[in-house]
Amino acid sequence: MKVLHVVSGLNGGAGIACLRLHKALLNYSEVESEILTLFYTGKEEGVRSMIPNKFLFTCYKLYKKLFFFSPEVFFHRWVSAFSSNYEVVSVPFSIFRLHKKKYIRDADVINLHWVSGMLDWPSFFRKNNIPVAWTLHDLNPMQGIFHYEQDVVENPKVKKIGEYFRLLKKESLQKHAQKIYFVALNEWMKGKIGNYFSGDFPCQIIPNSIDISVFKPEGSSYEFFQENEGKKKLLFVAGTTDNRRKGLDLLMASLEDLKHENIALVVVGTVTGNEWDFPDSKMPIWFVGKVMNPRMMADLYTNCDLFILPSREDNLPNVILEAHLCGCAVVGNNVGGVGSLIKPGENGVLSAHLTPLNLAEAIREAMNINFEREEIAASAKLRFSPQKQASEYISVYKKLLD
Repeated sequence: MKVLHVVSGLNGGAGIACLRLHKALLNYSEVESEILTLFYTGKEEGVRSMIPNKFLFTCYKLYKKLFFFSPEVFFHRWVSAFSSNYEVVSVPFSIFRLHKKKYIRDADVINLHWVSGMLDWPSFFRKNNIPVAWTLHDLNPMQGIFHYEQDVVENPKVKKIGEYFRLLKKESLQKHAQKIYFVALNEWMKGKIGNYFSGDFPCQIIPNSIDISVFKPEGSSYEFFQENEGKKKLLFVAGTTDNRRKGLDLLMASLEDLKHENIALVVVGTVTGNEWDFPDSKMPIWFVGKVMNPRMMADLYTNCDLFILPSREDNLPNVILEAHLCGCAVVGNNVGGVGSLIKPGENGVLSAHLTPLNLAEAIREAMNINFEREEIAASAKLRFSPQKQASEYISVYKKLLD
């Protein structure tokens, strides 16, 4: 069986999850798995680039900036002219015609992931005749141009164009899709798919997997942890400080309430110390910077008592899975798929409301619980192992080929 995964890039949560699935299929099955992405210069086995070299990729980026009259570029610019308060916007058009590519036609199953910029909805679903599994990493396939519900609410000026594209995408799927099988990462996403498509397409829940040889409750310590022995160590990962969905402002306000607690804070990501100034606080803070090494990230989870995820909206964050595999309990807001991962009192605590006060109370509650790290890790290993994920995806592929 030949499976081709299609994903715009291998960075970010969806790209990392796609690569982990690809490796799981290669390691634990007879599936011939490959990945097709926009541009890739790494050395991972079985990864193909839609754009074959750096020169052409530079031309592609210039095209997106300069060629105003292509549908993809025009609508991106049109939306940005009316609004800037959103995380990401995608239109259902692309200069690429995936259905014409030989490696698409040679596949037995196509597994779509996060496909912004790669998938031209009208042409692909009208002309493709290969079964499609679609792993939904966010809500974009069920929305017009945005990927998150809050962005739709906060951008009413582009509501009409968003609704136009939403109907275009829905019609492309319902009228032209031959065989499609959705994969949801949790019950929350499965409910969204069922409600939106009224049960027109089958759907199965299969969570992401994590490399259990890397993320495990053991690892190296660091000077910061030794210097702050006896304090509760809290870990926060910030890809960027200006992403409101990730809830940085909620965390900052809750830490103001916690500044006199016996805690030490570890911050991973592209943040600056000026944003973390708490007057009259003696809270030690370690700004680690961007961490690209998974083993170092596992060390940080292992050495911290709690991982804090203050997101306002999320699907199935890989960071929660990673933390749990390292035995680290998680404090998060009860949004999206987060609630399906956190069992209060067992592997973390949920904040019921999106307020700094509730988040601070949840952190305090978690600080007073003696979590069993080995049990947290063992349970996560059973739920999110690559072998389990590979087996469940193969069952979906076989159903598509029946």
